[in-house]
Amino acid sequence: MADMMDPMRYVIVSSFLPNFSLFYCPSDGSFVMNEIPDTVLFKRKGEALAVARALERRQRKRATGLQVIQVKKTKRTVRIIEEVRVDGRTWKPKLKRK
Repeated sequence: MADMMDPMRYVIVSSFLPNFSLFYCPSDGSFVMNEIPDTVLFKRKGEALAVARALERRQRKRATGLQVIQVKKTKRTVRIIEEVRVDGRTWKPKLKRK
């Protein structure tokens, strides 16, 4: 029950710039740009890490830089909690406004 009530979720992100981030959608195997729909959320970090490792192995060296970050799901939206780290720089990805 506590797991269902916890608003913290995890997403797999490939972020190039603060304004350009791709979030992996496991339901159809594609990446979504600059938005986080409910279909990209993982409840457990271990599951998200396992999927990210499998993606990196499948894509070989082309899909490097996949990261798992923590987000908080609210009633209307998703807030990004953790920052993305790329080449020594850190930022929170910006999402598309609805």
